[in-house]
Amino acid sequence: MAEPAQLAADVRSLQRCINDLVSVVTLPALWAGASPEKIVRLLVETLSRMLDLDFVYARIGPSNGAPTAILHAVPALDSSPNLSEQLDAWFEDNSQAWAPRRAQVNGADLTLFPLRLGLLTEAGVLVAGCRRPDFPLQTESLLLTVAANQAAIALQEARASELSLQRMIETIPGMLWSATPDGMIDYCNGRLLDYAGFAPHEVMGTNWVKLLHPDDVPRTVPIWLECVRTGAPYRVEVRTYFAAEQTYRWCVTDALPLYDERGNILKWYGTVVDMHDWKQAQEELRATQGELAYMARVMTLGELTASIAHELNQPLAGIVTNSSTCLRMLAGDPPNVTGASETVRRTIRDANRASDVIKRLRALFARKEIAAEAVDLNDAAREVLALCNADLERNRVVLRLDFANDLPPVSGDRVQLQQVILNLIGNASDAMASVQDRPRELLIRTELDTPGSVRVTVQDNGVGFKPEDAEKMFVAFHTTKTGGMGIGLSVSRSIIQSHQGELWATPNAWHGASFCFRVPCERPIPRSL
Repeated sequence: MAEPAQLAADVRSLQRCINDLVSVVTLPALWAGASPEKIVRLLVETLSRMLDLDFVYARIGPSNGAPTAILHAVPALDSSPNLSEQLDAWFEDNSQAWAPRRAQVNGADLTLFPLRLGLLTEAGVLVAGCRRPDFPLQTESLLLTVAANQAAIALQEARASELSLQRMIETIPGMLWSATPDGMIDYCNGRLLDYAGFAPHEVMGTNWVKLLHPDDVPRTVPIWLECVRTGAPYRVEVRTYFAAEQTYRWCVTDALPLYDERGNILKWYGTVVDMHDWKQAQEELRATQGELAYMARVMTLGELTASIAHELNQPLAGIVTNSSTCLRMLAGDPPNVTGASETVRRTIRDANRASDVIKRLRALFARKEIAAEAVDLNDAAREVLALCNADLERNRVVLRLDFANDLPPVSGDRVQLQQVILNLIGNASDAMASVQDRPRELLIRTELDTPGSVRVTVQDNGVGFKPEDAEKMFVAFHTTKTGGMGIGLSVSRSIIQSHQGELWATPNAWHGASFCFRVPCERPIPRSL
């Protein structure tokens, strides 16, 4: 009876061994694409679950940093703070240590079974420990050996993959870096280190702030820490030290987190791109646009001279007439003091009119920055019309105004917005100069547009344009007028875009064209109750 029972036990043991071997053989499928640390962790967890062991310990040599050590032990041993250090000390590379041996570990008498994960101990060490005196059995020794060999092959492939990836990263023509889930920098590629002139250890951890201009550190660090906390994409523009010129250059730094299947951040990967030349080009472009805007205002001076003279002539003529009348009234016998007072008031009124014309002229051609203010586009358009009304009359233009009531103000540069209106009115007048078969009608309309914006439309019934030319007209130096420079509409669009608005043109269904622009209101428009 003992022999059949023993035979059944042997069969069950053999079946269990075969099942465990199958599990060990399938481990490479779970390790595919995994990092060396993950491979070792799965190995330790699988062996601990599969065999009745007191502990399983694995250590792999450094691939890019410190060695990785993973321990899985029963509670009595897991609380020992020196277990990993003891094992490392016991299993140095000598022939006597690599056979099963009994040892005292944290007061427990254990059998230790060490295995190499590779040809050398630098590749890795696997140690299994058990209280049983007969450990390891033949089947246990077979399972541990097969598992160690499988892990050694997987680690070799993972390290080869890491080396290939490392070479690719170092070959990429860009500055790259990575960080741990808690935001500690753990890698910078050679291009970034060469750019900044630092050794790797000098910028690891929190020392990455050495790369930044001291004035940029206080605003950059909180942004990075907030992204680390929330997992939000990281993007900042900072001045980064450039060793070749011993100065700081503007760079844009981006980073995104890599998540595992449970949604936990595994790593941060980032780039640094030098944008200094682009930023300088943008500043130069803005300066050039400012110069073009100034040139456009100055170029209209000749066209406005006649209108200005006309506007000034009327109040000045009134001043002369009223002054002469006042003298006659005062010279009468008796003097007409009441009448003289009235003529003096009219003289002051005409003088103020002349002063207003001068002020508008000086504001239009002043070469200075004007702070944004609340602008009523109805009033702004009326002031422009006061400057160019004489020119419109001379060209026999019939002016129609359709200004919306209670139009909310917009926030912007009053003079620049008036410059746009002036340019559109001048273009409309020029477009109707050759019209002889119909009235030369010019409509200026203001209205509420999309929620939170105001639209201004300048509509003429002149020669118009082809629909396919709608965008060409806004290209700098493109003109359809004899003697034109082709910068008025281009500058006008730049002005409107700087006010977060839009400027466009459409041909009318009958004659002429409509030029429209919209700009945001200074404050939200309240809804009707």
